[in-house]
Amino acid sequence: MIYLVDTNVLLRSIQQADPMRADARRAAATLTRQDQQLSIVAQNLIEFWAVATRPAVNNGLALSILREDTWQGRPVYLVGAKAGDLHSSQFWIDQTNLYFVRMLRPAGKDGAQTQETQFNKYQHLGGGWMAPEVIFKVADRIVTTEEYSEMRAHPPLDSKLFDPQYWTSVHWRE
Repeated sequence: MIYLVDTNVLLRSIQQADPMRADARRAAATLTRQDQQLSIVAQNLIEFWAVATRPAVNNGLALSILREDTWQGRPVYLVGAKAGDLHSSQFWIDQTNLYFVRMLRPAGKDGAQTQETQFNKYQHLGGGWMAPEVIFKVADRIVTTEEYSEMRAHPPLDSKLFDPQYWTSVHWRE
């Protein structure tokens, strides 16, 4: 099943001091372990951007550092870190298509390592964009790579997929 991730889950998962951070991360991890697909849409990015760049006194994340850079040969907006800082919490957005391409943040028990997530090889699909490759790194070493193929927009789905009484007998994949 595909779950649309609420922007609050995204925001809480990156805020170290948020009392619901562990719950947000645990929920996403549980669904992922159950082979469920987590998805975000452009509206998530717009809402995330609005909160991330709003001052902390106005219920924002105070990620007011905004600059332009380049990622994989393309111009990007970078929110959260000054030039040369590849460790602080930050996210990168493609300037042309406004899709999420990269996130970095401190990781490990002491926060000394850097965790990086990359969304690569975007393809135009069904009026939007999909990244068939997602790379997760810790301390500049790849720990997980997700590769998606046979992506389709708006496939016909059996209505029984959304009825719990049929969940063990009906499948979305052909």
